Amino acid sequence: MACWDGPTSLPADAPTRGMRHKAHSVFDALWKGRGKGKRDILYRRLAKELGIDSKACHMGMFDSATCKRVIKIAHGWCHASRHSKRA
Repeated sequence: MACWDGPTSLPADAPTRGMRHKAHSVFDALWKGRGKGKRDILYRRLAKELGIDSKACHMGMFDSATCKRVIKIAHGWCHASRHSKRA
């Protein structure tokens, strides 16, 4: 697991917590079973796509809009991966 300097989440209302949970589940499905190295690479890639520092790339810090972006990005990567395997 990563070591974090500082808080790993911000207070949030129930809808935001739900979006964080969903974003985490969708994103984690991309790397689970593939090892920590894959996880770290994907978090760095996600940070780049979100336009944030990789040290700030933590689901517990995101608002609902960012969580929706994470879900969209993760689904896009999954879709691209499926198509590249067919080729």
